[in-house]
Amino acid sequence: MTEDLGERLKNLVKIRSLKEGMRDQPEIDQYLANATDLQREAESATTIIGRFTLAYEGIHCVAMAVLNHLELRPGDGEGHRTVALQVAVDALRMSEDDPQAARVLSHLHDTRNKKIYRQPIPPVTKSAADNADLFLRRMLPLALAETRVDPDEEANRDPGPKGP
Repeated sequence: MTEDLGERLKNLVKIRSLKEGMRDQPEIDQYLANATDLQREAESATTIIGRFTLAYEGIHCVAMAVLNHLELRPGDGEGHRTVALQVAVDALRMSEDDPQAARVLSHLHDTRNKKIYRQPIPPVTKSAADNADLFLRRMLPLALAETRVDPDEEANRDPGPKGP
């Protein structure tokens, strides 16, 4: 984790956008297994909204796994999903390969909120579904690699919460 990200995470905990938590490898593994299943389901979805929603939820599962890996969890306030998604993009260093990654993810999140809660017309576009699917395909392998822990390292790990 970069020093800048570590400092940003401390500040997000301080303002309660994030909470400290304990790293839980089985939980991380389950989030990533769920994301993998959602990605697979998105590939075979028969509707655009189904494909978009499944891919978006897979992205959210990846974000939750990354937060858990960082010994964090979302805060209770408004915007908790946005913060979780942004932290995951930063922690996985996705913007290094694609400077637009955070912007694309923000757009996907806004699309999800608008189409699910506020404005179903016009419907989700094929382009939005394609972008969600592509984002999940890029994000999931990064998270799988980032959250993998060497068994020897895990055995020597202090089980207490550390926070950022």
